[in-house]
Amino acid sequence: MDKKGTIREELGVSQSDLAIVLKVSKTQLAMYETGRRDLPSDVLLKLADMVIFVRKVKNSSIETAAYLKEENKKMKRYLEGEILINKHRQLILEKKISRVEKKYEDNIAKLKFVAYLKKMNDKDSLIDAHLKLMEVEAIKEMGQNGYQLQEKYKLKKRTLEDYEKYLKEALQRVL
Repeated sequence: MDKKGTIREELGVSQSDLAIVLKVSKTQLAMYETGRRDLPSDVLLKLADMVIFVRKVKNSSIETAAYLKEENKKMKRYLEGEILINKHRQLILEKKISRVEKKYEDNIAKLKFVAYLKKMNDKDSLIDAHLKLMEVEAIKEMGQNGYQLQEKYKLKKRTLEDYEKYLKEALQRVL
């Protein structure tokens, strides 16, 4: 190699690791890499053998096949777990959406009922006060469970559905 420092890069190891493997000090290796000192000939031969080996197997997948297979298994487990978590979150959001929509619809029905009762009331001030209270409560509940909250939950669910598609695509690439 042209630059001595790139030998480590080609081997894919740190200076400390290479120094240990070559049985030299880190300082000796650093001085060799900067061109201020040579390594003993037996160490240079060992280093040359390592570089030749790495270059020979660089294009071969035999050495890394077992590692890659294990990595694929890990990735598959991870993606399957993420898909399950995502499905669970989608179910929770579906329940929230249903609950919020139901509360909203219930309060609309309550307002209609209050309007009906106001027409039927024969000017009883106690009933009028109670109907006004029912109306205020219904409006407040509608505000808390209105279209904005419903849309927020629907957007979150849509995001989770898109993420699920992505996870499934990634899982197919791993398989």
